[in-house]
Amino acid sequence: MWVAATLIDRIMRFVVTEDGRHAVLTLADVDGKEVTLGLPCAQLPNLVDMSARALTDSERVRRRGVIPAEQAEVTWWTLHTDAARESLLLSLTFGKGGSLCFALPHAMAAALSDDLSARLGLRKAEQLGFGTFT
Repeated sequence: MWVAATLIDRIMRFVVTEDGRHAVLTLADVDGKEVTLGLPCAQLPNLVDMSARALTDSERVRRRGVIPAEQAEVTWWTLHTDAARESLLLSLTFGKGGSLCFALPHAMAAALSDDLSARLGLRKAEQLGFGTFT
């Protein structure tokens, strides 16, 4: 599919508006021209999801594998429980201080715990979890 687009080379900077409703991104296109966009902060989770999908699709198209070559380094994590939803909330903090929170259903959290323990050699895997054991 062909779509008219401004190709972006890099993200220059960002700020959040004083009212906290919009993220304002300044981007540089492939010719070095700066473009500034304001996105509703409520739409940022959709942008993260679509960006992750685009990265996965890019890896597939370029036949580089199922695990993206571009990775975000996690600098810290926290865990909370959401008893009402019967899930574990895993919050990951990244290099620039931003955090994302993931709600893991109980069964998935248990499988992840088992998988991590097996990979770290702490015990044998009781189940392989939801993903491929590689």
